[in-house]
Amino acid sequence: MHKPLRKTIGVVCLILLCVAFVGATGQREAADADQTVIRFQSGGYTPNVDRGEHLAELTMLRVIADQYEEIRPDIRVEFLERPDAETTTDYKPWLITQLAAGTAPEVVYGHSTELEQYAPEGWFVDWMPYLQEPNPYIPGNEVWYDTFGKQLVELRRSASGELWSLPVSMVATIIYYNEDLFGEVGVDAPQTWAEFMDVQAQLKDAGVTPMLFDLSTATHLSWSYRIFVSHFYNPLMPEIELGEPDNVVSAEEFARAVTKGIISATDPYHMAALEIYPEWSQYWQSGFLTAPSPGLFERGQTAMWWGGIWAMVELLNDPLREFELGLFSAPQITRETSRHSDESPLPMVGGASGEQWAISESAIKKGIVDDVVDLVRYLTVPEHINSVLAEAMTHAPLIVGGDMPELFKPFVAQLEGGVSPFIVERFFSSQQRDRWFREFQLFMDGQYSVRQYADIVDGIWNDAARTLIENNDWDQSRW
Repeated sequence: MHKPLRKTIGVVCLILLCVAFVGATGQREAADADQTVIRFQSGGYTPNVDRGEHLAELTMLRVIADQYEEIRPDIRVEFLERPDAETTTDYKPWLITQLAAGTAPEVVYGHSTELEQYAPEGWFVDWMPYLQEPNPYIPGNEVWYDTFGKQLVELRRSASGELWSLPVSMVATIIYYNEDLFGEVGVDAPQTWAEFMDVQAQLKDAGVTPMLFDLSTATHLSWSYRIFVSHFYNPLMPEIELGEPDNVVSAEEFARAVTKGIISATDPYHMAALEIYPEWSQYWQSGFLTAPSPGLFERGQTAMWWGGIWAMVELLNDPLREFELGLFSAPQITRETSRHSDESPLPMVGGASGEQWAISESAIKKGIVDDVVDLVRYLTVPEHINSVLAEAMTHAPLIVGGDMPELFKPFVAQLEGGVSPFIVERFFSSQQRDRWFREFQLFMDGQYSVRQYADIVDGIWNDAARTLIENNDWDQSRW
């Protein structure tokens, strides 16, 4: 299903929110000597930071923190601007430097699956024990974890079960499209992958570049790859999962499945996922292996772009865009596309990769971990966190309850098909992941056949499985 979006909607929402809460901003008073200061570094909700010419500054996280300080006058919350206001490439090295020096803020932004490699350093606190306790700010709550979308969070736990960064919002991806170009060519948003390919063929015949697909980084490959692999392996999930089914393939389950031959990168299911790419790539922009020029989709030079929810506000307010913006989910794969499809609902791309908060070693050394947890419990009351999300319009709700803005609903609706349970690349080392992507680029450059690339991937899968087994004390007797 698709839903047209109007440029003015995002502007109006942001203006209303800013008017409602502008009185809550202002200069922070100096802390009393007996106050505990919690330095907080948000990923995308930092208050009172210039977001560019077309986007208003955010205020809601500060508003909720002010409310908390009234309840806990012994606490003062300081929100720190991230050092990568212009780029995203320098944040992680900066963070690691601060952690190593012992100067990191008490709360830092970071992806749990990226931070887990630093667990031996003792830099972060495991959230899981705290999630089993009540959230006192939610009436009647007995287990804080019950308020989260657990399937999404479970995918962010380490191989040994820890959760090093707490997800408080979710991301999702969607295919944005130019409704004007679709109308001129006489095509509609597709429901199935076969229809999707037909729409792209008609667009190309009309002289339109159908799809902007950036294969200069692993991001877009990861999105599509996890959907395809999860879809085709759906019939094998009962064999892959250990214990009670949760529709999440863990590191142990992946290692077991590869070791016991339940799955192989050269089996028909994985090969079916790979076979989609060569045919599909004829509809991508020329030079898709290199980074595209900025604004290709916004200027109407491509008809579609597979992007994330975080891009929606900028698209709605981009002065380059002169067309009506529509969106649809990744189309359903059926047997018309592949005989290996069981026609199960296509799982979504996304999950708990939005805002994620980690408690750093600084809080441990100061003895204020419990205070930090208490603050985050207050921030994650559904009404509180949803007001932050409604203002930012970059991530969708992950915590159950509260009202949801209309613009989020097409993204959240994808959850009906479940979240992609099979994110193979998260089980790779950084070197394995780099090779997997580099060799895929060569595959798409025509240097490998599907089978040749599958052989390479099979080697990577087996190396990853061996590494996981060596690094984890799993009870293989239950395998």
